[in-house]
Amino acid sequence: MPRIPDHLLDRIKREIPVRLLVERAGIELRGLGDNLAGRCSRHDDSTASLIVTPDKNLFHCMGTCQKGGSVIDWVMWQKEIGFHQAARELAEEFFPDDAQKLFGRKAEIAERRRGEELPSPLREGAEDQELVSDAVAYYQARLERSPEALAYLGKRGLDDAELIARFRLGYGDRTLGVTLSVKLRRKLQEVGFFRSSGHEHFNGSLTVPFFGEKGEVLGCYGRKINDNLRPGTPDHLYLPGPHRGLLNREAFKASGEILLCEAPLDALSAWRHGFRNVTTAFGVEGFSEELHEAFLAHRTERVLIAFDRDEAGDRGAEKTARKLAAAGIACYRVLFPKGMDLNDVALKMHPAEKTLGLFFRSAEWMCGGNGAKTVLFGGSGTNGSGGLDGPGGSEGLEGPEGPRGAGGSKASKPAQRAALKAHVETAATSPGEAAKKEERTQAAKEGSTSSDPLVSLGDDEAVFLFGDRRYRVRGLKRNTAFGVLKLNILLTREDAAGGDLFAGSPLTGLHADTFDLYLARARQLFERQAALELGVKDDVVKRDLAAMLRKLEDAQAEALRRLHEPKVSEILLSEKETAEALAFWKSPNLLDRIVSDMTACGHVGEATNKLVTYIG
Repeated sequence: MPRIPDHLLDRIKREIPVRLLVERAGIELRGLGDNLAGRCSRHDDSTASLIVTPDKNLFHCMGTCQKGGSVIDWVMWQKEIGFHQAARELAEEFFPDDAQKLFGRKAEIAERRRGEELPSPLREGAEDQELVSDAVAYYQARLERSPEALAYLGKRGLDDAELIARFRLGYGDRTLGVTLSVKLRRKLQEVGFFRSSGHEHFNGSLTVPFFGEKGEVLGCYGRKINDNLRPGTPDHLYLPGPHRGLLNREAFKASGEILLCEAPLDALSAWRHGFRNVTTAFGVEGFSEELHEAFLAHRTERVLIAFDRDEAGDRGAEKTARKLAAAGIACYRVLFPKGMDLNDVALKMHPAEKTLGLFFRSAEWMCGGNGAKTVLFGGSGTNGSGGLDGPGGSEGLEGPEGPRGAGGSKASKPAQRAALKAHVETAATSPGEAAKKEERTQAAKEGSTSSDPLVSLGDDEAVFLFGDRRYRVRGLKRNTAFGVLKLNILLTREDAAGGDLFAGSPLTGLHADTFDLYLARARQLFERQAALELGVKDDVVKRDLAAMLRKLEDAQAEALRRLHEPKVSEILLSEKETAEALAFWKSPNLLDRIVSDMTACGHVGEATNKLVTYIG
């Protein structure tokens, strides 16, 4: 039997992922610091004692087995065969060309046999493009069988069957590589679905493919669905290389007006709530050339940039707008609340369709356009198509020179906001709903309190809306005991014509104070002063505070529950520490070492007493 050369043994140990072999054995691995852990199949293992270290490509059963080593050791252990036979089998499967030169035609037979034993979900003879489509289709099928991925979609408000099918969403559940042949694995590594380490690129990620003109898959985005990732693990992934393909390419043909989001899940949220003329960049710095060319080729007239409302989003929006404006495209900035993105707004501010529509219709012109009056979210473009296809979609009033009123004269910003809101709500309201809306408006004027006034709730801040009265509450974190609810409350009353969601709406009153909601005297003082400042009755503010108090008590109880939950800290030993510990416990002179250590600690007496003390 020929000797296996050292260079081939080194390749076997270095290039064949031990994780792959472990998972092939049906063992599920989960992250544990820098390592992976799973339940050993060779003994009763309820504590996941089988440790895999990807960086060193080693395994170690810390339980009953006490086995460890390289991929060759794994095969020897699992199949109970010798070193040479284990190395040969691995060489025949993963390095068939080298094995054939060394062992002859049997390597080809072994490779075919293993191919028959491990049927692949992908086509063996597929070209790269077909292989990418097959991988996306495989992930799509796995999503339907992944409760954790479906739960994540529900948490993000994207659990819609039409949306999942339309955008071919999928999930990388770590099973793609289990039954792949060596040839397919190598090809998938070349197109980016596997890394050089042997890991699936989209492990544990929701996948969103990007398509070309003919419907072919050109790119893919992955979003990790778990929050307990080791530090430094990115939440967002793309295939290696230049960004290719577009999300929702049909939008460019349907309208001269496009909503441009920062990330795919934001775009899916907009589509989910009825705004169909939407696409996405590849992050704040990911405005690709292909995306830019699509805007130019379809003669897009207006782009609403709905990037996240943070420093990076503002910077990316400015950069993107300048590039589009150079081609004569009018660019508008959608101004979400600070620190929020489109998906946050859809989840936290209800009803989502109406709220998003109001934010879109109040978008501020940034640059671009020909200086003439344009139509925002509606009307016909140069391609004869309608504007953004959203609920209650209608003509807007703002263009590069600012909003215009009757006769073409410039309108003030408050008047523009009022006109936009009135226009949108009129378009979205059917005749049958108009009477109900009037009743609700009248009730708000009379000081009624909404049954569900909570608009948003964070760790330290909450916002409540009661008709035309808006309460911003801060300081929730400071209240760490029951019976105390000292908060800073800012109450504003907004002009009914100015809208209830936009910064800069005309105010008819404002009052702010810091006090304990449980103190009746302080509460009554706030009610009287706020009512005086806002021009409402004391009872109106009193009812508002009572409704807020119930919501804030619930939030405080939940925060205190989380605060007092026992914190379980897991101590992980390094490989060196583990080896030292095992060496200590396996030492043939263990009892002598214990006696010696106890003596060094200052204990005196007989050796037996020292051992009893140590055990105790």
